[in-house]
Amino acid sequence: MSILGSTPPASIKATFQEYCTVVKQTDERHACWNTSTREMIFRTLSELSVDLKPLQAIKEGSVRNFDTVCLGFRPTPTNIVLREGTVTRGLVKMGGYLFYSQVYNGKILVGISYPHVETLQDARPNKGLALLDPEEITEEKIFEHVEHFLKELTKDESSPSMEEELQRHRSFGFGSFKDS
Repeated sequence: MSILGSTPPASIKATFQEYCTVVKQTDERHACWNTSTREMIFRTLSELSVDLKPLQAIKEGSVRNFDTVCLGFRPTPTNIVLREGTVTRGLVKMGGYLFYSQVYNGKILVGISYPHVETLQDARPNKGLALLDPEEITEEKIFEHVEHFLKELTKDESSPSMEEELQRHRSFGFGSFKDS
């Protein structure tokens, strides 16, 4: 008998056990990411980048158990030059990338960040490809993700959205305008 005067229902104990199992799985996912998965992804992407220049593999470890491994394009100059008064400035294309990022519960978010030209375009929202346990990530899956990433970027770069282009500020000698 408890201080409540009765024994707690079995469902509370079962729910608590479920929670404990989830917490244990989160710890196991963090351990797997830290001991093998993160390095395997980085190694695989680094090896691929040798044949896919100028793509580059990057490992970003700003916070333990919340870091990211990417394959992407570094920012590059465009041929677009803006003139504001007497100042001219060449614009930079911010490179797109494929990322593997561990989320709070240890799972790995696989996604795409799209390229955009600074000042002219707002960055498009990232696209999620998968949310996986670290053990589910294999070289074959990485190859699939890289191919999907390259197809997405090819489609995005070759067929810009007319709606998005119409939203961009334009100036035809009358100053800059945009519908309100």
